Amino acid sequence: MPIEYLRPAGLSRTQVWEDMDEATDTAPLVTALRDLRQVIAACSFSLSADQAQERRAERDHLRREIDGLVARISSLGAPLLVVVGGTTGSGKSTIVNTLVGRAVSRTGVIRPTTENPVLIVHPVDAHWFTDDRVLADFVRVEYEGRRSGRDASENDARLELIRDEDIPLGLALVDAPDIDSISARNREIADALLDAADVWLWCTSAAKYADHESMRYLIRAGARRTAIAVALTRVDAENVDELSADFNDKLADSASIEPELFTVETARVIDERLPRPVVGGIERWLRELSGPLVRRSRRRQTIEGALDIMTSDVAGLIGWVRDETTTLGVLNDVINRAIAQSRRDFGAALDDGRALRDEVVLRWNRFAGSSGMLALVERAGERASTWARSLMGTLGSERADEEEEVRQAVATD
Repeated sequence: MPIEYLRPAGLSRTQVWEDMDEATDTAPLVTALRDLRQVIAACSFSLSADQAQERRAERDHLRREIDGLVARISSLGAPLLVVVGGTTGSGKSTIVNTLVGRAVSRTGVIRPTTENPVLIVHPVDAHWFTDDRVLADFVRVEYEGRRSGRDASENDARLELIRDEDIPLGLALVDAPDIDSISARNREIADALLDAADVWLWCTSAAKYADHESMRYLIRAGARRTAIAVALTRVDAENVDELSADFNDKLADSASIEPELFTVETARVIDERLPRPVVGGIERWLRELSGPLVRRSRRRQTIEGALDIMTSDVAGLIGWVRDETTTLGVLNDVINRAIAQSRRDFGAALDDGRALRDEVVLRWNRFAGSSGMLALVERAGERASTWARSLMGTLGSERADEEEEVRQAVATD
């Protein structure tokens, strides 16, 4: 596969659209992305030795990103997908329940509590999520009212769809599993949702906001220019200013982002919800997001950021393909030298007759050994010897009789 087919030059968004709206012709960009996906899927990395598994995982991740990006670009009129993600125990599900006004996502002290993502959308917008236009890798499951417990295969990646009129039109809210869950499956689902999101609402607690895993994701969001807001949860009222300032500094230094920052003060949870005023700032921000102009701006920001990071990801893939091309060249050289040496050796053997002698002996041994020829020859030899002895004995007896007759005749005469 020629390396130039992996060149990301076809992803230049400025040549494809000038403004992100529903009238934009995004077909050239979608075609370029699908062509790129097809080429990436053909990279087997069968010559990458012990790095093959890692490279294939990155290839598959990039392929899923392209699928999500194509779905997002092809569905510009879809509601803005806001994924509520973050660390274990940060209160994501509690915040979602509070925003919706009822318990739609399970909470509790047993971790992980959110194992299957829950998507809440206005009934008018629900048709965008009942098929596979958005989040195509997830099986849709819909319940009446609150979600039920696990009643499907544990291997299914399910998206539990809930229709609720309190969610603003043009917006869909997803409660994702923890990014640091003890379950690898949950972490993979969280990653897939964050990759597909138009906007992140990132939740992290006052006790864990600066830990490595949380900052790693926020750095990733900064690199992708993902539209993001951060909710710092479980904050005591007297520590709000100090923690907010420290967290903002860390975000600017490490992740190079200055997101909208909300603090969710520690409060009593009743019926799996916080008092509504505690999340008032987040609720106002979400309603602003649902406006057409803001929604279009956020979606464009996230798409362009995804294209930027994809360019560097594809460049890395090109480097791996080059490695395999180099390895293939070395193997070809070894094979060609081995073939040339074999030809020289065979030519020399023909010149001195060794090949013919060896071939005759080999064929004779193969014939004699497999057919029992030697045994037949031995038995035939024994029979011939016996017959000869018998014949000689008979001839000797007849000759003695003739001699006796002659002697008697001479004696009488």
